[in-house]
Amino acid sequence: MNILNYLSIYFKYFALLVFLYFFGRAFFVILYKFFNQKVLLSKSFFETKINIFYPIFGIFFLGNVLNIINFFLPLKSNLSFFVIVLVLFTNLFKREKINFSISHLFLYLLVPFILIFSFFDINFHYDAGYYHLGHQIWLRESNIIFGFVNIFWPYGISSIYEYVGSFLLLDSSFESLHSLNLIFISTLYYFMGEELFLKKQSVYFYPSLYIIIFALLDNFGFSGGRNGFLYIEGITAFDTPVSVLFLFFCMFMFVRLRDKKFVVFELITATSLIIFLVQMKLSSVIAAFLYLTYLFLFLKNSNISFKKVLVYLIPNIIIYFFWLAKNIITTGCLIFPLSISCFSNFSWYVPGSTSKYENITTEFSGSYNLSENIFVWGEEFYSIEINRVVMLNFLTSFFIVFVISKLFFTSKKSKLKVINIFIVLNIIYLIFFGPIPRYAIGFLMFCISLIGFSTKQSKIKIHKFIYLSLFISSLILIPRVNSYLTFLNSSYNLSIPSPTLISVNELWTSPVPGEDQCWFNQFCSAEREGNIVLKNGYFLTALREK
Repeated sequence: MNILNYLSIYFKYFALLVFLYFFGRAFFVILYKFFNQKVLLSKSFFETKINIFYPIFGIFFLGNVLNIINFFLPLKSNLSFFVIVLVLFTNLFKREKINFSISHLFLYLLVPFILIFSFFDINFHYDAGYYHLGHQIWLRESNIIFGFVNIFWPYGISSIYEYVGSFLLLDSSFESLHSLNLIFISTLYYFMGEELFLKKQSVYFYPSLYIIIFALLDNFGFSGGRNGFLYIEGITAFDTPVSVLFLFFCMFMFVRLRDKKFVVFELITATSLIIFLVQMKLSSVIAAFLYLTYLFLFLKNSNISFKKVLVYLIPNIIIYFFWLAKNIITTGCLIFPLSISCFSNFSWYVPGSTSKYENITTEFSGSYNLSENIFVWGEEFYSIEINRVVMLNFLTSFFIVFVISKLFFTSKKSKLKVINIFIVLNIIYLIFFGPIPRYAIGFLMFCISLIGFSTKQSKIKIHKFIYLSLFISSLILIPRVNSYLTFLNSSYNLSIPSPTLISVNELWTSPVPGEDQCWFNQFCSAEREGNIVLKNGYFLTALREK
């Protein structure tokens, strides 16, 4: 029965949430001990409660601990599991009371109660079979591989998400991969619920309100809707988590750049968030513009020397050092596939290969090339239905939200030149590097939030029931309608496809001609070329057969 499946998923989700909550808290406890309590690790940051974000910091910290472990061990090893448990136990070094009201309980139970219905109409994203699951099974079965990119080039565009996903597969459940995405959506709604209903004064009240309205408008408009708000993705896709993280980071930076308030603890957490963003998806690097601006003003206004700031950032520097080391070992490049960052003297690096993969990623995203006529490119971009639909619906939604803000609320000046520059840079960046709507979700939501930051107060008294109705309605509409229908009428079934594979040599297989998905098969590559994996002492080295 689907009710039993639902309850099983619900409890598994909460188990994962609790695990990530305490793993995220462990990150801060370790920081607390590392700095000998000289840095106050507060219960709040950027004018909001930090414990709401413990699960997200938990994913960040877990992924990076697993990355370091994988230098030496396969992630399925018992010793890997032992290290993770050991990290969890650091929570005992700093105890605190968890204050929970009935309102908090209602919020924290309601959000997953609705989102979990998405499980009943979910399947694997195409890229799951193409490279995500293949990457994860290699992380499970082997420690770090020199030249890992030579097995299959998408393994080079590695995300920290792969490490977390690989570890969660220790229970052989692909449900956990979808739960991982839902935790980001849940965190957004926990945050907005907290700011809308559980705080007397909040700088995020109106940004949250307008994002909720934006979410509702996502269900209406040209071709049935889609205005650039979050949506439920296939398993292993993570554009939605990246978008949520991007939104949070940009809002936090806006608040601090506007208020010119600079705190060491917030600098540490902001650094963690920007690293996490880049590790999740390299295309999020544009957010570094806000971070560098914030860092510059921090150094200028905080009376803390650059040397001292570097000391405070040591944990994050160590984390990112291991990430860059992983990049070099697995691809021969600091940033794959950026040719300028590659080292041709490594035996596992194939000279000229990265330029080929640069072209593949550029062509796939439909990016603008300076050699093209901008108007011809614009027509081609607009001719693609999803691009046209999202652009028209976003502009319509933005206009509606703006009109609502003017009709029912008073405005305040909240202009930041740096934010205007950031918006322009984002648009240029998207045009040249990835004008695909799903890459812009976080940016579009941030644009909506800016209307909220410019809102002062309501002109008329609006009952909280109205806000609550908008909140719940937007939440209900995130799972597809078919999710609810499947729950009522069909049996729950999530299974991984079994592809037809052909033999390349004694060890390797490949999908049949016309196919390119290996799914959950380790010694399989869609390259259809002979791959050589050599044992060099404790490590493996992957080379291309010449």
